[in-house]
Amino acid sequence: MDNYLDELENDEVISVTQQRLNSRDVKLRVNAGSIIVIVIGELEEFEKAFVSLLDKIRNEFNITYSKIKSTSSNSLTKVNLSIFQIKMTRSLS
Repeated sequence: MDNYLDELENDEVISVTQQRLNSRDVKLRVNAGSIIVIVIGELEEFEKAFVSLLDKIRNEFNITYSKIKSTSSNSLTKVNLSIFQIKMTRSLS
């Protein structure tokens, strides 16, 4: 365990401070300016935005597919698919 803490401290991800000399109790603080912490935060933000985008695409696809399916007597045609692609391009812009 100490090796991991030493490595994190050397990489300036955390700071370790002792209250008193030879004390077992130490305070660990995350260095918010660390590149690792920054990247983790940015990845979490990206994940939220990406999942939201996928939800919007899925919803738009379901709506458009239902419309095409209900108006077309046969299965999806190339024309219907191209209409869907145009709608998706416009909605993502």
